[in-house]
Amino acid sequence: MQLRLDSILASFSSFCRAGAHVGALLGLALMVAGLGPAAVASGQSGPPEVTLISQADFEHGTLLITEPGIYQLTEDIAFNPHPVGSLADDGVAVLDAYTAGLPFPSQLGLGPGQYDPAAFGLGFFAAIAISAEAVTLDLNGHTIAQHPEHALLQRFLAVIELADRPFVPGQGPHGFGATISSARDVTIEDGTIGLSSHHGIHGNGNENATINGVDFVDFEVAALALNGVQGLTVKHSTARNREDVPVIGTFSNARFISPYVDWLVSTGSTTTLRVQGVDLTAVEIQAALRDSVNAVFEDVITDGAGFIDPIEHPDEYGLYHNKHGLIDGNSYGFLVNPLGVAVGGFPSQSAQPSRGVRFMGV
Repeated sequence: MQLRLDSILASFSSFCRAGAHVGALLGLALMVAGLGPAAVASGQSGPPEVTLISQADFEHGTLLITEPGIYQLTEDIAFNPHPVGSLADDGVAVLDAYTAGLPFPSQLGLGPGQYDPAAFGLGFFAAIAISAEAVTLDLNGHTIAQHPEHALLQRFLAVIELADRPFVPGQGPHGFGATISSARDVTIEDGTIGLSSHHGIHGNGNENATINGVDFVDFEVAALALNGVQGLTVKHSTARNREDVPVIGTFSNARFISPYVDWLVSTGSTTTLRVQGVDLTAVEIQAALRDSVNAVFEDVITDGAGFIDPIEHPDEYGLYHNKHGLIDGNSYGFLVNPLGVAVGGFPSQSAQPSRGVRFMGV
């Protein structure tokens, strides 16, 4: 099935991996080849009030911060909602690698305690999403990171997103919504932001952001990527990219195309795709994708190899293996860009550039 699946994936352009991911680079960039939004527990630690955040707040997905205040980690966090081997939305089926790590259908909606289906249409895009003003996130000496299982399966994630969705209206590989609510007057300080399949911190249209005393490690695309930021101070912080990425962008394609194939199957679509002279149904394509994703997970995670086994799964090795261990695209330390996606060529001018940017002791 290798050649057919390869052809299918080649027809699906992975927005997040394709092309040069560029912007105003500053010369500091490190270039290298119940269910629903969690409710956090509040505790009083003298004035002002502090909202405490623990691992339990991430059991079912992204923690949404929509109110001003001080938020403080009480322990290290590994983001891995709905992991392989846990129960599915119906409480009966067991999640495999193909179905794990995603929002449940019952979690998607516009009501209280639900995730916006547009914003989360391609999965959990962040461990924490901050869309309020006057927020301080105190890492309190702890590490917050994407779990290795989730980093393999969710190939687009910022550990912290400074908005309620990852793209401005009209951009991205999916319809992420007609509006965006971005964080203002936000401070993130004193800890480590670890493993992520894309960014440590990402945002669009933010105002007055301060990053102080944060070590970024094991990011794939950028430690910090802010587009159209008005007022940014980064001080006493470090950035070190990931060097053991097990897959290349074609695996991202396989993950991102899956919801659309699933929809075709669930609606009983009779659509076929002719590949090398053979008409494949949506059911057949879905089965091939499922087997492929499960094989990669078995090698990289279950067996603990950290890479795809060329003997056990030669087709997957040929499609997805990352022989260099580095992202197969540009990677940055700190990326400051005009408003919107940082793809294509370097912008010569912009109507909404970033302004008021300071780096100290970085």
